[in-house]
Parts: sequence; C-alpha cells; structure tokens
Amino acid sequence: MLYYILTIIFLIVLGLIINILNIRKCSDDYNFIVEYNERFSKLLDSLFKKNKYSNKDYEWLVSNSDKIQYILGDTGIISYKDIHGFYPNYQIIINFMNEVLSLASTGFLDTELEKINWCHNAFLRKMGILDEYRKNEIKKLLNPFYDLTCGIKVILGIPLDILHSIGLISSNNLTKIKRNIIFKILGGIISLLTFLSTIMSIILGWNEFVELIKNILNIA
Repeated sequence: MLYYILTIIFLIVLGLIINILNIRKCSDDYNFIVEYNERFSKLLDSLFKKNKYSNKDYEWLVSNSDKIQYILGDTGIISYKDIHGFYPNYQIIINFMNEVLSLASTGFLDTELEKINWCHNAFLRKMGILDEYRKNEIKKLLNPFYDLTCGIKVILGIPLDILHSIGLISSNNLTKIKRNIIFKILGGIISLLTFLSTIMSIILGWNEFVELIKNILNIA
C-alpha cells in the first residue's frame, strides 16, 4: 500500500510541476505578445507618419512572425473573401508582415486598415485568453485532485509524445488531441478512480481492498 500512496504523491507532484510550467509559459507568451504588439505598432506608426522604418524592428518582427502566429493559434487565423477570391485559414500576421513594406512603398498601406485591425484584435483577444487562463490555473494550483488529474494526463500523453518525437504526429495534431474533451474526460475518470481506490485501500487495508474488488468483479 505504501508504494501505491507514493505513486499518488508522485502524480500529484508531477501535476503540480506541470501546472507551474504551464503558468510560466502562459506568462511568457503573454509578455511576448505585448512586446510584439508594441513593435508592430511602432513600425506602422513610423510608416504612416514618416514613410520610414527601423530595419532592426522590421527584421525582429519578420523573424518572429512564425512564433507569434503559433502562439496566437486559431485566434490568428481567419477565413475571408474579397474581390480577388476566397482565403481560408488565412494567417493574418505572417501574411501582413510579408506585404507591409510593399504596401507602404506603393502608398496602399492606408487601404489595408482592416488587416491592421485584424492583427491588433488578434493580439488583444489572445492576451485576454491567456490572462484568464493564467488566473484560473493559479486558483487551481494547490488543488491536489486537479494536480493528480494533470499528472495522469502527462502519463497518458507519453505515447503521443513518442509518436510526435518520431514525426508520426504533428505539433498541431498533438495539441488538438491533448485538448480533446475525450482525452480530458479519460484523465478525469482515471484520476477519480485512482483517488477513490487510494482512500478505500487506506480505510480497508490493501488485502481487504483487493478482496472487495474481487467480490465486486466476481473474481474467484
């Protein structure tokens, strides 16, 4: 029974560590969006007012456009239609940064205010999502049952991580699977059963608990 209890404690501590790391990553992503938004606004302000820009800021924005697009996730992707055609899964930051200088040089930047608003709205929306997530996670941080569930999800996710490491599952698909409601429910059910079995084994004793399970399952 001691090993069983130690396993539960290990899973709780594992879940606690994972949650702390998730909160830290959430804060890092939030701060990165704030920095990107500031540099993005500074670049546009210079282009609109002076038709000049800082090479350093522009290069930083372009080199980090894939990173910010990944952090934004679905918030940074839209589908829209104009006179030129239909654009599904349009990555607003990457596409805008690819054309911002050509738009400025040809004098058409002021005609793309809608796309600029898309970018700013994506930043603000994702910041709101991350801030809300961070607050909720901090509140649940010292909840042992929640930490236990997270620890079990980590164990359940190991086969998926292995498949991802060898290239059989993409990063996007890995994230989607782990965020899937079925995966979350499975983790919750296993966590509940683990918690209840631990309590029962402590109350009844391990041998009595095993006998109870055998009787419930009609095992001789």
